[in-house]
Amino acid sequence: MTPLRILGALVAVAGTVLVFAPDLVFAPDPDADLFERVERHVRPGLAVGIGAFLVARTKLRPWSVTVATLVFWGTAGFLLARLVGIVLQGTGSERQWLWVGLPLVEGPAHGGRG
Repeated sequence: MTPLRILGALVAVAGTVLVFAPDLVFAPDPDADLFERVERHVRPGLAVGIGAFLVARTKLRPWSVTVATLVFWGTAGFLLARLVGIVLQGTGSERQWLWVGLPLVEGPAHGGRG
């Protein structure tokens, strides 16, 4: 295993821990609405996505594939973190479901372009 993949795995694990326990970094606000409580879980999702990208892609060339892979894993990290936040905090916010649906609808709609 290359050092880059080890670094990616460590970043992904750290991000996953923060997705499930955001209070380790963010101060808990008991007066926050449901949307903001879920968003605390979503913010570390980028670390999960970047870590997964580093594990999945170790070559930079071709650049178009690298950029597409980074966008995919970044979006997947945010989506996974948002779903975890919804499960842990509750499903009362329609805005959260909008943010879940947008990457799912946008991906297949633009995936066929070439």
